[in-house]
Amino acid sequence: MVIEAPQRRIKRRALESRAEMTVIVRTIIRTLLPVVLVFGAYIITYGHLTPGGGFQGGMAFVGAVMSFYLAFGYEVVRGFLHEDLDLIEHMGALGYLLIGFLGVVAGATFLNNAIRGGEPGALFSGGIVFLLNLVVGFKVVAGTLLVVLILLASLQKGEARKEEG
Repeated sequence: MVIEAPQRRIKRRALESRAEMTVIVRTIIRTLLPVVLVFGAYIITYGHLTPGGGFQGGMAFVGAVMSFYLAFGYEVVRGFLHEDLDLIEHMGALGYLLIGFLGVVAGATFLNNAIRGGEPGALFSGGIVFLLNLVVGFKVVAGTLLVVLILLASLQKGEARKEEG
């Protein structure tokens, strides 16, 4: 447990309060956050039927988290654990490989559509494409958030050093 000097805590609070937006911006972002998250889930889920997919929907999720950072400061998004995001990213890659090997198990090639879809235009009509969009979405969200959080942490350290020096 690291005990900070009172002067250092005051400087850190000043840095965080400077990063926060006005009450109006925070209220708008807090209100729109569920809409953006549902929209991202929609883009991931229906990516094989409409323009979109795992990458685009994942970036919508990342955009929601980044807008939350802009409105509320670093301390709010610092709660995401790097280890959990790293695990989710690896699980997304493993899921992609496992889905790809379904074709090999079925006696065809890697990423062959081993799951036959239903009625055209339905959610499960794309076979494995729906599943691939899901795992790519997880991988994109976790990987991009991991990179962004590392960059934000280094930015916070640089700003704190700049204010100390």
